This record gives sequence, C-alpha cells and structure tokens, in this order.
Amino acid sequence: MKAIRLFATSDDSCNSLGLAIKGMDIGDNIYAAREGFMIAHDLLDHQNGPANIGMIWDEFEALGALWYSRGQYGENHRGIFFSIENLSDDIESFFIDYCNHDMDNGPECKKGSCEFDDEIKEMLKGVKADIISSYVNNDDYSKKDVKKYFKIIHSRMAIGYNKAKRRFERGNNSQFFAMDQFRAVEDAVADALKEMDYEGQEFILLYGKGEARCYPVREKYEDY
Repeated sequence: MKAIRLFATSDDSCNSLGLAIKGMDIGDNIYAAREGFMIAHDLLDHQNGPANIGMIWDEFEALGALWYSRGQYGENHRGIFFSIENLSDDIESFFIDYCNHDMDNGPECKKGSCEFDDEIKEMLKGVKADIISSYVNNDDYSKKDVKKYFKIIHSRMAIGYNKAKRRFERGNNSQFFAMDQFRAVEDAVADALKEMDYEGQEFILLYGKGEARCYPVREKYEDY
C-alpha cells in the first residue's frame, strides 16, 4: 500500500478544521477538505502531485480523470446520477480563471485524445456556445480567448483521462478499480475527520488494492 500524510488545517472559507494532503498550498481558492470525497478527489483525480493542485491546467486534467474513474459510470458523488453535461458548470467557471491567470497551459503537451473524444467534444460544443453568449457578446473576452481555451481544455481532459486509465488499469486491475479505490479512500478519510483535534495534527493515509486506512500520527513524549 502507498502511504501519504495529511494534516489538519483551516482556510479562508471557514474557521473549522479540515484535512489537506501534505505538499498542498492551502489558499487562493484551494481549501481544506471537510469530507472524505475531497481528499479522494485531490489524491486520485489529480494526477500531477499535490504541488500542482489548483493550477488551472491540472484542474482540466482532473476533469478527465474524474470522467474515467466515476463519470462514465453515471456517478461522481455516491448515489447521485452524473452525466458528462454535469462538467459544464466547472468548464464555464474555469474559463474565467484561465483567462485571468495568464492562460497557463502548463507543461508542454501534444494534442490529446481519448476513447470518449466524441462525448467530450459534444459537451464542450454546448459550453462554448454558452461562453460566447455570456462573455464574448458582452465584449468581456474575445473569440480568440475562447478558441485557445477550448483547444487546451479538450487536450488536457483527454490527457487526464488517459493518465488515470494507465494508472488504475495496471496489472490485473479491472476498469472499475478506480471507483473502488476512490470510495475506499473517501470512507477512510471520512472516519479520520472525526478524530481531528487541533491545527497541524497529522494523519497517515494508506491506500492501494482497492482498500484504504487513515489514522492519526501518535506523538511520542519523552519521560523527564
């Protein structure tokens, strides 16, 4: 099993404690997790390490990974129906972030494609029309901005999908392994959140083979 450290912290959105993966930079719209789902998302949908979480190009790839692991099976949050159109709101809001953060395309990459290209293209076509209607027609952004955005988000979503597929289908793992691993991490962290006591408290998360455990690091005190 792999082991990572989580730490208890607060953020600008709320005074209550949440958990974050060690190495994440909390702030600037990156928030501590107050449910197991968010740690599972940060750990398993984001494919480029905790330091890149919050980078707009990494968020694009995480959407592709989300679609691989859960979306294509009609689920994101447990028990709630999910379709590719459910990604539309994120993609529209990311357009503003992308344009306002120097159009960060991330590390150089080749044009990406995946086995769900047709579905992704069709969904993006609808979002593109909404963005042009809402922002370009009001002279907030140009059609050139829109064209650049949809070129990079399509490639990055496909790259994220393919990275997740390679990561989770290694060995004899089935196509459903990513979903099983996600839910196991989600449940383990949900239990750990109940044991949070103070800012800076650390937890060990063990995960792999579709299983997960999360427990607080026990501090050692010397006798004097």
